[in-house]
Amino acid sequence: RIAPIIGPDADVPAPDVNTNPQIMSWIVDEYSALKGQWSPAVVTGKPVALGGSLGRAEATGRGCMFTLQSYLETKGKTLEGLTISVQGFGNVGSVGALLMHREGAKIVAIGDAVQCLYKPEGLNVEEAFAYANSHGRSLAGYTEEGATNITMHELLTADVDVLYVAALENQLNASNMAEVRAKVILEGANGPTDAEADKYFYEHGIDVLPDVLANGGGVVVSYYEWVQNREGFYWTEEEVNGYLHRNMKKSFNEVWDVIAQYKVRPRLACYIVALRRLVEVAKLRGFNG
Repeated sequence: RIAPIIGPDADVPAPDVNTNPQIMSWIVDEYSALKGQWSPAVVTGKPVALGGSLGRAEATGRGCMFTLQSYLETKGKTLEGLTISVQGFGNVGSVGALLMHREGAKIVAIGDAVQCLYKPEGLNVEEAFAYANSHGRSLAGYTEEGATNITMHELLTADVDVLYVAALENQLNASNMAEVRAKVILEGANGPTDAEADKYFYEHGIDVLPDVLANGGGVVVSYYEWVQNREGFYWTEEEVNGYLHRNMKKSFNEVWDVIAQYKVRPRLACYIVALRRLVEVAKLRGFNG
């Protein structure tokens, strides 16, 4: 049914909530059968054996970490010793938490729709990651010595340096925004902060690293996967991660330059950067009206 409106040169889907590499495999297979030729570039997020890119599964969480690291550099800080609360422990939340943990951050709270845990001295993220990934991306039933069960509200309002929201939209809103104690909000999910909360955080000195900037790593590496499919030439994971880091860093710097120039909140700065690009291209193509 969707074959007429997707394609390597048209619209290239990728996994999101409730989809995964296996479903991408089925789409590639059926689309290729309909077209009569192997067409791996019709979707991204495929298994590596079927033309997927190394590093794609971790790309969104890794990109979030790169964005946070870039932000910390502007403050003369690193991830070492930073306390982080993580909402959502699916692909984006668990991978981001694991990578930041490996860089020295202290993940003190993790949670999903079923269970939330808190441990002030830092959770064993390696164990939690392995458990969730062997239990359907769920923390249900996970226990750890010294960890206590908390509510989702307590997780979102924990006294931490960074709140990493990687679940669903509108999680930060009028009902809880005044109780958020994190100094920085890192958006791994799409739209986790509603408009009212975004304005509140800006006015109260809480920096929001917005989704349109922070969680772009998945889309970036989807593009890399598409390029590799079209070329029939595949890169190492080190190369993929290197290109991703360079791209995320460049985007962050462009946004933060706009913040310095116009004194606007990060989300608006992202929109300004995007619209500038569109206007420039439109003018170059001759659309000057």
